[in-house]
Amino acid sequence: MELEFLGPGENVTVQILNGPQIASVRSLEGAAKAVPVIHQRLYPRWVQVTTAVLMAVGVITIAYGIFTLFERLLN
Repeated sequence: MELEFLGPGENVTVQILNGPQIASVRSLEGAAKAVPVIHQRLYPRWVQVTTAVLMAVGVITIAYGIFTLFERLLN
C-alpha cells in the first residue's frame, strides 16, 4: 500500500485480520508505531441507564445489609 500525501494531523489506520504482522513501515517523516486497540461493543442509552440503576441498587442493598448485620451483632 502506498499513500502519496497525508496532510498535517492526518492519520492512517491499517488493520490486518488474518495475516502476518507488519514488521516495518517506511515514511519520510519517520517510523510508524503499533497502537494496541481493544474493540468494545456500544450499547443503547437505555441499556446503560438500566445497568447503572441496577448497580446502584445492588451497592445500596449490600451497604444496608452490612449495616443491619453490624447493628444486630452490636445489640
